[in-house]
Amino acid sequence: MTQYSISRQQGYVLHAGFLLVLLLVLGLGIAVQQVLLAQQETLLLKQQTARAEHLAQLLPQQPGWQALLAGQASKTEREGLQRLIEAFGPTYYQLSGTNGLPLLSAASDQEPTDLFPSPTSRKTVLVEAEDNSRVLTRVPVGEPAQASLEVVTPADSLEALATGTRRTVVVSMLLLLGVGLLALMLLDRWLLNRSRLQDIELARRAYHDDLTGLPNRVLFWDRLERACAHARREEKLVALVRINIDRFQRINHALGHAVADRVLMEMAQRLRNILRASDSVIRMCADDFAIIMGDVERKDEIEKAVLRLVEVADEPYLFDEHEIDITTRVGIAVYPVDHQEDEKLLMSADAAMQRAQKTGGRHIAFYTPEMGEGSAGRLRAEHGLRAALEQHQFELHYQPKVDSTSGSIKGFEALIRWQHPQRGLVPPLEFVPVLEESGLIIPVGEWVIREACAASNRWQAAGLPVLPISVNVAAPQFEQSNFTSRIQQILEESQAEPDNLEIEVTESCLMSDVATSARVLEELKSLGVRIAVDDFGTGYSSLSHLKRFPIDTLKIDRSFVTNVNDRASSDNASIVTAIMALSHSLRLNVVAEGVETARELAYLHALGCHTIQGFLFSRPVTEKEVMDLLRDTISMQEILAGVREELKA
Repeated sequence: MTQYSISRQQGYVLHAGFLLVLLLVLGLGIAVQQVLLAQQETLLLKQQTARAEHLAQLLPQQPGWQALLAGQASKTEREGLQRLIEAFGPTYYQLSGTNGLPLLSAASDQEPTDLFPSPTSRKTVLVEAEDNSRVLTRVPVGEPAQASLEVVTPADSLEALATGTRRTVVVSMLLLLGVGLLALMLLDRWLLNRSRLQDIELARRAYHDDLTGLPNRVLFWDRLERACAHARREEKLVALVRINIDRFQRINHALGHAVADRVLMEMAQRLRNILRASDSVIRMCADDFAIIMGDVERKDEIEKAVLRLVEVADEPYLFDEHEIDITTRVGIAVYPVDHQEDEKLLMSADAAMQRAQKTGGRHIAFYTPEMGEGSAGRLRAEHGLRAALEQHQFELHYQPKVDSTSGSIKGFEALIRWQHPQRGLVPPLEFVPVLEESGLIIPVGEWVIREACAASNRWQAAGLPVLPISVNVAAPQFEQSNFTSRIQQILEESQAEPDNLEIEVTESCLMSDVATSARVLEELKSLGVRIAVDDFGTGYSSLSHLKRFPIDTLKIDRSFVTNVNDRASSDNASIVTAIMALSHSLRLNVVAEGVETARELAYLHALGCHTIQGFLFSRPVTEKEVMDLLRDTISMQEILAGVREELKA
């Protein structure tokens, strides 16, 4: 069915047109009423004229009429004539001479009086002319005189009445049309002004950010082009400054979007206040800003201005009961020193900002050519990773977790590998950071979980022992609002047992927002999956925090396992001892990662850590090799026996 819609302006016009038609109909009704009233008055006048003519025929036939004309009528004759005239109704007011003096009067000793009082200064006269014709006329008051007789009909009155009626109708219609046209002109003017205001507002919203009121990315290119053109003419510099709020998502998750929006608005206001009127502040996207600083003479001026800018932007933000501390990361590219093309200048500033985000100390970075080479390499890597996901170039390798007492395999950790068609097997350290920076870690992370569930089903279908598979989950994936529902969907679609899936989350990720992390872990636990804290010991968590998390396993970071047996060269032994005591008090399982020597294994075993993962037992292997290990349970026991022999020696 076809649907029709009209704009607001069209609605106004239709409404005004309806009102105009209503006004015209009202005016037409008034005109018709005037015509009907005129017709009624004309009919009444015709009736009065007919009665007057009839009276004019009857009066000469009455006794005393001639005496009345001669002024010799008796009282009885006058009264008879008066009764006759009154019988014809209020057609005439009196009988008088042609000059208006009364023809009917009282006694001779009294003043002459009219038979009927007249409401006006003119009198209706009915007399007889010399040719015996009857005259109906109105004449002014004066002395009685011989009647000059003339027949008068109401034709002139009727014509005057019709003319007046036509004029009334025409004037009424013209007035109504004038009012309607004036209303249309005013409405058109109002709509035009409103349309202009709406166009201005639409243009403003098209080129400005709704939240902060700053110019947006669309207007950014125009401002940058103007600044660079001015710099070319004046032979000066333009600084393009990119600003990012470090870990802004923490504010969203901990305090909500309303507080996060207030932080952005406050930062926008601070940037506007500190910069010159000739500088431009632009909101590029969520928590990213850009500043265009023109008319710069030297590079040190830029650094001085940016340092002051960062100082102001990083001051605490106070909202109600919240005091929020933020850190900004700033990248700077200079025109025409770094690049002369607008787009490449922005890419240079972005590369510098990314470098600043990776540095632990200084939060400001100027662009260097080495950054450009790194950015180009990351772009190529990102393109290759997208193709790898689409073309199924990723695969999982599995590293076993071994019981240090019996040598039996207790589970596996799934580790992603990239089988590049030209380069072969690409090390994870080369592509995993690119996955995290580009956001591809989310779809790739989901693929890893799906593939691990599918592998568990394949092993079970082959009649092999069913062991849990642990999967690493990156912070961006864990922080998704629908993370738990995605895990549930994968489990339902794969029909895998939840107890066979273990989710590994780093300690630093959990500590970024303790309350939210606890809630998500509770949701995961309700699905039946296992939960492990990866890289434990690096995130500064406390006993109170661990009690809030429904976790099953702590994985000791490999940095604490290396040379754990050598108390003289490191403090790793003390750290691992404390971790083991903490895990025992909370009744948690412990897995030591990165075990490579027999002495490390022996020391960990002595501390009560009986689950080992590392090259001492096995490197990560393919799925086919996993199935061979599960069929041959002797291999790990043989390795453990060899370790014991080595320790004895």
